[in-house]
Amino acid sequence: MEIPKIPLPPGVKKQDIALYGITGWFLDSSLDPPGPVAFGGYFKVNKRDGAVGAGQICDFYGISYIEHGLMMDEELQFEKEYEGRDYAILYRLRKSGNIWVGEFLSPRVDSPGSVKALITLVEEDAFQLVAGKMMVR
Repeated sequence: MEIPKIPLPPGVKKQDIALYGITGWFLDSSLDPPGPVAFGGYFKVNKRDGAVGAGQICDFYGISYIEHGLMMDEELQFEKEYEGRDYAILYRLRKSGNIWVGEFLSPRVDSPGSVKALITLVEEDAFQLVAGKMMVR
């Protein structure tokens, strides 16, 4: 199924953007006892420079937004920030086969936490898909 094409507003240039799905778990040391927390979501990638943004993740703690990242062939890095919090959590992942593994760094936790995820290309031409933070006017 194709995404419907709508005319772009004057002055807006089409960009080469892809949409990815992400699902997995992270090890949360703040739980008692520490344990894995499942998550799922999506993010957009500018295929020209690998910039990651306009994404969301949902987990046990609520909705968070993915921004300020970079995706290369075998590496992914992005910041995740929950609604209502004033700090970001940094994720750094490396591709291992078809799974991505790595760590997250939070200013609220003393040491990095483990992360494991499956990341899937959903749409090659996702420029016109609405994603990320909703702008209220």
